[in-house]
Amino acid sequence: MKRIAVIVLVFLVALGGLLAFAAANLNSYLNNNKEALAARVSGVLGRPVSFESIAVSLAGGLSVDVGDLAIGDDPAYSDSDFVRAAGVSVRIKLLPALFGRYEVKRIALQRPDIVLIRDAAGFNADSLGAGRGEADEEPGEAGAGAALVIALFDIAGGRLELIDRSSRPPSTFTIEDLDVSASGLRPDTALDFVVAARVLGSDSINLRAHGNVGPLNPADSAATPLDVNLSLDPIDGADLSNLGSLVTMPEELSMSGPLTVELRAVGTLAELQAEAEVDTSGAAVTYGSAFSKARDVRMAVAVEAQRYSDMIAIRKLDMEAAGARITGQGTIGVGENASYKVALTGSGVGLSGWDRMFPALEGMRLSGKTDVDLSASGARGGGAPVLTGTLALDGAGVRRAGMPAVEGLSTTVTFTQKSITMAPADFKLAGSPARLSARVDDLDDPALRCSLTAAELYPAAFGAGAVRPRRKEVIRGLELDGILRQGESGARFAGQVRSVSGTLRNYDYRELNASVRYQDGRATLAPMSLQAYGGALSGSGHYDITDADNPRFAMDLEGTDIRLGDLVTAQTGGAEGVVEGLLDLSVSVAGSGKEWVSIRNALNGNGSFGLRDGAIKDVNLAEGVLQGITGVPGLSSLLSEDLRRDYPGLFTTGDTHFEDLRAGFRMVAGRMITDDVVLKATDYIVRGKGSIGLDQSVDVAAEFIAGDGLNQALMKKVGELRYLTGGSGRIEIPFGLEGKLPGARPKVDQKFVQRALGRAIVGGLVEQLLGPSGGSNADDTGSPANADSSSPGNADSGSNQGDGQRGGTLFDLLGLPPPPDSNFR
Repeated sequence: MKRIAVIVLVFLVALGGLLAFAAANLNSYLNNNKEALAARVSGVLGRPVSFESIAVSLAGGLSVDVGDLAIGDDPAYSDSDFVRAAGVSVRIKLLPALFGRYEVKRIALQRPDIVLIRDAAGFNADSLGAGRGEADEEPGEAGAGAALVIALFDIAGGRLELIDRSSRPPSTFTIEDLDVSASGLRPDTALDFVVAARVLGSDSINLRAHGNVGPLNPADSAATPLDVNLSLDPIDGADLSNLGSLVTMPEELSMSGPLTVELRAVGTLAELQAEAEVDTSGAAVTYGSAFSKARDVRMAVAVEAQRYSDMIAIRKLDMEAAGARITGQGTIGVGENASYKVALTGSGVGLSGWDRMFPALEGMRLSGKTDVDLSASGARGGGAPVLTGTLALDGAGVRRAGMPAVEGLSTTVTFTQKSITMAPADFKLAGSPARLSARVDDLDDPALRCSLTAAELYPAAFGAGAVRPRRKEVIRGLELDGILRQGESGARFAGQVRSVSGTLRNYDYRELNASVRYQDGRATLAPMSLQAYGGALSGSGHYDITDADNPRFAMDLEGTDIRLGDLVTAQTGGAEGVVEGLLDLSVSVAGSGKEWVSIRNALNGNGSFGLRDGAIKDVNLAEGVLQGITGVPGLSSLLSEDLRRDYPGLFTTGDTHFEDLRAGFRMVAGRMITDDVVLKATDYIVRGKGSIGLDQSVDVAAEFIAGDGLNQALMKKVGELRYLTGGSGRIEIPFGLEGKLPGARPKVDQKFVQRALGRAIVGGLVEQLLGPSGGSNADDTGSPANADSSSPGNADSGSNQGDGQRGGTLFDLLGLPPPPDSNFR
């Protein structure tokens, strides 16, 4: 045995020496004939082949090392190289090769650059080996049926470029720093592999995969079986679009930021079963205008799907977002404008955080839970999905700055293909019990029709109350029916508001009824009616808050039988006003501001008012005017005790009581400017013109005109007063009222009265000396009696013509129209 072993050892050493000598000679032969060898390989592959060097070694078995290898592409796809590698090493088992069986122990490629192109006809690799040339053997030759077995296949530092020309537009995906280790490569078996690479612009290895592929189906590469496990960790969602046709994504979907992917795919490319988990917690995710998740909101999706030739069936969908978990299943079509349908379900899904995922809810802090049973369907690229099913809210609430809080809303929202309906629900609105129902009848023309009722609501909770109200503002018995639309410029609302009673801007009201419109920061009431302070108001107006610091408004109002005193008391916080009575008004005004002082000073417009059965407090016009002429010589005894006793209504009160006060006016910067103010009292009338401010300041030039009874009593007391009569035969005394009520006092122009009396008396004496022009007579008291128009002493005809400038009456001097006789008793 020992001798046999020695003989075998000597034989092996000798054989090794011979093989080494043969290999050395073979290297020299191959390098001297590399062009011919390249041509022979080109004939076998059907592609141009070139290399710079080739070497054969017996160390560790028979190996062939090729340097700087280049294999050309199919001319139908490209004029460039299909494969270029810095080096290729092939190790073959020696003994099986001697018997025609080629068992490759290992193929290693150093820094290969591979370009794989796909079009409608297939891949550019499909035509490899299609050449015949001199390498072909006839059947029955020694090489016929020789089996090729590759034990190991390695790629180090490779680059793979995938070009898909079958998609529109064509797409390119590149894999860098590709390391591949594969085993078991043979035509009739599967290839086991492990892959690591750098993809989508990452600076480090972020793709890892393992599994098996094959055996290859030569007739249809898409029918080749595979079982692949793949992970991407991390990648930037913005780079997913670079995957082209490798990943089908809806056009409306976009992502940016880091995300991770775990994938297992089993089956064939044509019919592939896949399980995937995608964690986008660190990425921003947007789907059209309906969904938008920020980078710091957790969201993960797990899906099991089956791809067929014309669709993807989602067998299981498990989605977690912002603490909410929803499951589903459905189908998604493959190709442009393909349809999809996905059913989603969830029980007790929390609503908190949804405002950070749905733009329509931005800025809203949601609370409560919901049960989801919805189906979403549509077409890719076809706009928002169609929803059918129900969304059951349980204790839902929402809080948003500038909006009333909603709490405890429990209802069911039903979705159909064309409509959305919310069943009537009780909840709390800004802390007050309320009831709401809503519906959208046609989603092609989305208009939300809503109905809201509430026992009490407080405007301050809506940000719509007065800045510093003296009384708490409240709306009672509210009923609101309207239509809400969302346009490009914001929300639009049109509806009807009714309220049983309440307090707004310190006004108490009842039976409020108004048509309301709101758009672009402008609220319009038209028409509007309500009852307040014993009377009624109606009209229209608008309120513009586009400039929040200086809101603007305009209104047209008609009012009847309003108790002015009660209104002023409410506005002044309990202090009594200086003017009382039953107010009728017709006014059109516009202004701006938040507080009454700024609003008052900016009011402009026009109108008219009438005040009945009223009083001006702390001002006695009649006494003030008559007292004002007692300083004129000859009139000092006017206000005797018996006159005061006969007219207690004039002289025993500090107020001016009147039956009617009317004026038309223009409103300029908060002041009413009038040319025809008329005050009618029992014993006199006052006519004037000037301005009255909303701050209770007055600047009026007026005429005091005595009534029949007072006129006779005054004429009887002081006969000289007949020279102050106008065309009506009644005493007319001009005065001014200037200052701020109630401190303002009437001021008679005594010099004017003195001149008028003097000229009238002189004129009368001249006429008596020269004789009457009309033959009229006067009684022995000098008072008018049956005088005609030419009588010098006739007060009715304006006989004070000695003035020469007066034109007959003091009204003419003041430019005022004369009072009608009907104004006197």
